[in-house]
Amino acid sequence: MRLNKKLLKFIAALQASTLLLSALSCNISANEYDINSIEGLETINVDDIPSDVTPIEFETEEEFVEFYNNYLSNDINITDSGSCALSNSIMPFSYSGNYSSSYTTQKELIKIGASITSIKLKTNFTYEKETTTGPLPANKPRYKFKTVNPTCMLTGLTVGVSISQVSTSYSLSNYNSTCTSNGTGTIDYYIIVENIGKVYSKPFSITHTFNLVNVV
Repeated sequence: MRLNKKLLKFIAALQASTLLLSALSCNISANEYDINSIEGLETINVDDIPSDVTPIEFETEEEFVEFYNNYLSNDINITDSGSCALSNSIMPFSYSGNYSSSYTTQKELIKIGASITSIKLKTNFTYEKETTTGPLPANKPRYKFKTVNPTCMLTGLTVGVSISQVSTSYSLSNYNSTCTSNGTGTIDYYIIVENIGKVYSKPFSITHTFNLVNVV
């Protein structure tokens, strides 16, 4: 009976030692991860964070690494295509004036709780009816763009995020009935990790192509 008790104590001690070594191994693995090796991540003074930006705070580097893997590690290169359906009930054939509308493409960047921050390319435009009398040439659309104004912006809860170096452009094709808009720039994520200020900068590009479609 005494032998069994000693054996049980030895087994318990051995299990405890194994668990301790396992825990130490995990800690070493976590501590060896250097977040400063992440490309695009720079250390800044907390006072240098823009006054209109509320930084996202992390108590540990491990928390930030999880956030980075979930939201920041992927490239932001978005391509979208679609159409804007125009109804004769909205724009009578007999009317020769201009109408306005918009086409939007957006992508979710980060999610904190139920709040989402997205980047959006919105192309506002005016369009007009083709004024050619009689039957239109084959494949020539009924409506065409007149003015185009693409813009890039953040939407939703924009805590910790801003955009800079934004540039937009557009081109028209197919008798000015197809528009391709593009927006590029940099997304800056302002964060505090273990009371140290940091900014993570990442380029973005959004392109969408859409046309005006007549729906009778």
